[in-house]
Amino acid sequence: VCQPPGFEDPEYPDKVYKVVKALYGPHQAPRAWYETLATYLLENGFQKEQ
Repeated sequence: VCQPPGFEDPEYPDKVYKVVKALYGPHQAPRAWYETLATYLLENGFQKEQ
C-alpha cells in the first residue's frame, strides 16, 4: 500500500493510513451510512414513524 497521489506526506513517505471507520467496502458501511443519515434527519426535525 502506498500514499495516494496528492496526499503524500514528504516527512513520512513510507507511512500509510489505517481506516478506522466503515467506508464503502466493509460490510458495516450500509449500517454506518444509515446511522449517520438517521441521526442527521432526527436532528433536523424529522420523526420516526410509530
